[in-house]
Amino acid sequence: MSRRRIPASSTLIAVLLACRMDGARAAGSDWTSEAEAAVATAQTERGLAYLETPLAEASWSLANGDGWSLGATAAKTFHGAQAALTASVAYGWPLAAGVDAYVALGHNTYHDRGGWRYRYESARATVNAGDRLFASVTQLFHGRIHANDGSMAVPPALAKELVWRQPLATGPTLVAGVGHAAQRHRPQASYWYGNLGLAVPVGDATLEASWIATDAAARRYWGAQAGNRWVASLRRGW
Repeated sequence: MSRRRIPASSTLIAVLLACRMDGARAAGSDWTSEAEAAVATAQTERGLAYLETPLAEASWSLANGDGWSLGATAAKTFHGAQAALTASVAYGWPLAAGVDAYVALGHNTYHDRGGWRYRYESARATVNAGDRLFASVTQLFHGRIHANDGSMAVPPALAKELVWRQPLATGPTLVAGVGHAAQRHRPQASYWYGNLGLAVPVGDATLEASWIATDAAARRYWGAQAGNRWVASLRRGW
């Protein structure tokens, strides 16, 4: 049996998480929980639509005062059999005044009709400046697609993103982002993507609408998952 090679970036994050977890256990901090429900016209990741029709989503998270958080999100389309499940563990800490960093390990699974399933692991490092500028690097690994006629491995990918959230004087928040997803073993699958939209408070909920765009390389390789589209969501937390 062959051994799967774990990317160095995820190994480093795993070691850091293990060390921080020991510290959190020693401190014995209390945990608090949050929940969120949402409806959306689609679910996109790195510019690609993984769930392409309207859906319902529920998420739940735990966090403590030492910077640790655990989270899980489930989504299901209203029509058809598309569904998604994600889970993650993360740790955050301050870098400087108004600047924080966090690292996270996650598992992601997407299902579709006919037994099709896509799963992968992710390791992400993010820097947050003033809750406005977010810069992140995400390593995707151990990807695999399963279908009735067999399964195939998906090469590792590295995504770099920059997101800006700017509150406006009138109440909404402007949201803009740009990113690049690269596959070293499959250069033709690498592409640029971006988004531009507004998040508007609606009572206790938030309505967000964004224009999602990808470049021609994404459309040639990823087909219907890529392209330019409007995506809207309505979210409420407790």
